[in-house]
Amino acid sequence: MNILLDGWLVFFYNWNIAVWILLVITLGYVITLSILKIIFGDTLTTAEYFSFSLAGCLLPVLFGALFIFSLNIFQRTDLSILILLALISLAILLPRHREKKTPVPSSRSTLAVLILIFFVSIFFRLVFISKAITPLYFDSAEHYKVIRYLLGIYRASQSILQEGLSTSRYYHLGFHLITAVMPSSIQWYVMDTMMMLGQIILAIIPMPIFFIIRHGTSSDKAGYFAVLLASVGWYMPAYAVNWGKYPALTSLIVLQFILSVAYTISQSKNILSKQWKMYILLGFGILAAGLVHTRSVIIIVIAFVSWKIATWWINSSKPIQCVLLCLIFSGILAEYILIQSIDVLKVVFDPYIQNGYVITIPIIVLSIFAFRKFPHLALSSILAILFLLASLFIPIDLLSSDYGYQTILDRPFVEMILYFPLALLGGLGFAGLEQYLFSIIKKWGNSHKAARLLTSTFLLGSILLYMVINYNFYPSDCCQIVSNDDLVAFDWIKRNLPLDSQILISTAELNVFASNIPEGFTGSDAGIWIPTLVARATFGKPNTLDFSQESTLNMLCKQEVNYIYIGGTQQSFNESQLKTHPDWYQNIFFLPKTQVYRITGCATN
Repeated sequence: MNILLDGWLVFFYNWNIAVWILLVITLGYVITLSILKIIFGDTLTTAEYFSFSLAGCLLPVLFGALFIFSLNIFQRTDLSILILLALISLAILLPRHREKKTPVPSSRSTLAVLILIFFVSIFFRLVFISKAITPLYFDSAEHYKVIRYLLGIYRASQSILQEGLSTSRYYHLGFHLITAVMPSSIQWYVMDTMMMLGQIILAIIPMPIFFIIRHGTSSDKAGYFAVLLASVGWYMPAYAVNWGKYPALTSLIVLQFILSVAYTISQSKNILSKQWKMYILLGFGILAAGLVHTRSVIIIVIAFVSWKIATWWINSSKPIQCVLLCLIFSGILAEYILIQSIDVLKVVFDPYIQNGYVITIPIIVLSIFAFRKFPHLALSSILAILFLLASLFIPIDLLSSDYGYQTILDRPFVEMILYFPLALLGGLGFAGLEQYLFSIIKKWGNSHKAARLLTSTFLLGSILLYMVINYNFYPSDCCQIVSNDDLVAFDWIKRNLPLDSQILISTAELNVFASNIPEGFTGSDAGIWIPTLVARATFGKPNTLDFSQESTLNMLCKQEVNYIYIGGTQQSFNESQLKTHPDWYQNIFFLPKTQVYRITGCATN
């Protein structure tokens, strides 16, 4: 199979980067695991510890990176983060080694299954890189620029606290710090590290959901089911890597850590000696979430409000419960109808209805069992869906010439995070169905054990079958803005065009909010990579620019633009207009997907 071959080839050619990343993440995992064991002792199973610790594995890496880039005390070694994390691990582990060991409830087979799912997932996620020339979409070029900027500060023995990041419009500092501190990035394999780390993050994302489901239902199978749903049940959140949404994807891991800590706090109100430690852990998680992706704070607020409303609902009378449920489901239906009427927003349901209805419909059915057995968690998940969809219409006061109109959450972020409450409902519903079938078995005897086994096999197997038939591990054609022709053009530009050249590149209007207000423009072809990969200045203009008009030529001459870059995407400039005026524009580089023109009309204008 090509997918197996592609996975092995990617690992073979990038094994050193993969090992570096996994080594750093493993040290972060060990630190988190040690801290969690200090707090929880023998109250969690080994599988729960594995899931919980994976959710928090990036926190030590993030804060270690922040420490390194703030003080820059390791500037003479490429192993800075490894040394720092190793020292922290030893500082935590050595004192505990002398303590009397407390046995942890055994769940070795469950742990083995989770580890197997994790590493198999990494292998299949690596397939994505086999068809990716660079990280995809225009966001990736911005992330690459910020990471290179951080590394420039690091190599100059300066602190990010002194320099700041005013040169970048991106504020998702956490992901950039995590990537920049990887040893492979410090050795300047930044692009490869971005892509490899992104796929490993995709493999981590589904694992933490096991903890919440297992801790809330005591069902390992339900935990497996939720993990599989989050991994391959829908093409989100993994598809978001096509959009270069690395910070948003990273934030999903940190968010699950926060939710896991918050859930354990809600379940351990009588253990006061542990609570202050949990709140400190929660505080660090929230700080990390804000650093990784600012809008993560909105998700935390939504989760908190959803939980509080569900708590109030649980303690209310039956009539009030019925009324509130009717209002919630009516609200979701109204939001669905409204979103479907707005072209920009209606794609938010594509992964779950248009393309994922085979999985979503059974989840809706399982939600009935989730409400019967685990009403608090189930209603919290439903409320989270309600508020996530509502966030698409709530504007925020961040209006500026740089960013334009915004709502508290944008459509791509909501689209990629809806998987989580749905996967929670699926896991809870699975556990509820298990308990329902167990009650039947207990009542009618062993004759219904086969039905219980068959149901579990069917639900778990259906996801795997759906993955084999429908799931695409390769990049989407829509988002690959860089081709091999572009790489050749970049090399040609670097060798032939003057350093003070200014190159015109195409842009397209950004449109991810429910408003007709302009949101600004962003790069629409490989030209967006020219400043960072070729070190030439660029000047962006909409791809609809009419080169047949003399006013366009005058504008370009006034802006002192020397060259025009045309990439291979559908949103690049129209080359035919340039050909109609050979006296204004001269073709100096040509490949089927990439062309470069020199502006010659300024001299005669």
